[in-house]
Amino acid sequence: MNTDDAETLAELKTNGFGFNPALSIGIGTVVGMQAMFVAILLKLHPFVAMAALLGGILAVFGVMGGRMEYRLTTRGLHRWFRPFLGNFLPIRGRARFFHFAEIVSYKREKDLARSMREVEVLKITVRTAPFHVWINDQVNPVGFRKFADAFVEQVESVNQNLEAGHTPGDPETTDVVETKPVQHPIKRRKGFYSTVFAKVLTVVFVWATLALAAAFFLGEARATQLIRFGIVILPGTAYMVYRVFLKR
Repeated sequence: MNTDDAETLAELKTNGFGFNPALSIGIGTVVGMQAMFVAILLKLHPFVAMAALLGGILAVFGVMGGRMEYRLTTRGLHRWFRPFLGNFLPIRGRARFFHFAEIVSYKREKDLARSMREVEVLKITVRTAPFHVWINDQVNPVGFRKFADAFVEQVESVNQNLEAGHTPGDPETTDVVETKPVQHPIKRRKGFYSTVFAKVLTVVFVWATLALAAAFFLGEARATQLIRFGIVILPGTAYMVYRVFLKR
């Protein structure tokens, strides 16, 4: 990982995508599907087609996903990325530094994963590619919380110095920004569950759930639909109500 003479505030080792996670997943799905279609056109065994699907997805994830090391300093955020396939192929790791002047905003929130466990995410928006830096607590929960807390604290420090009118080179702020001025304060964005859209969507979900429940009581649904309602729809709506209106 790149080093400089700035004070290190926190470090984190985890896994992640070197590019936008949604884009990486989309590319992996497309490549996997194309590999499966080729196997089907060649009239290979269905098991081979499934292996081609999984192999294509894993190949993309092996290149676009990998080991991440983050280092937060008083100047900004260092990131070092090494793809998983770099352990087997001559693929070099990539280092990147995001000065606080490049950081536009950040968002820190929790959401429910498919494993039914809440995952905390720190999403940082920057001015240049990759435009978004996603860090989550799935691999290193304790380290993530310490790192995220330090990041939020340092952002607040940078913003306070900007509000005070300090500029790079001032003796009072040389430990915050030295090489490049921050043009605007770094904004803290609301999480999805704190938005007006989430409130409206939750009300719609509640109304739809009540309508479905009434239909079930009137005998207008099959047993399979009732099971789906009890396992998916009702818990999902209840979680939305909890996150939007009950949990602060």
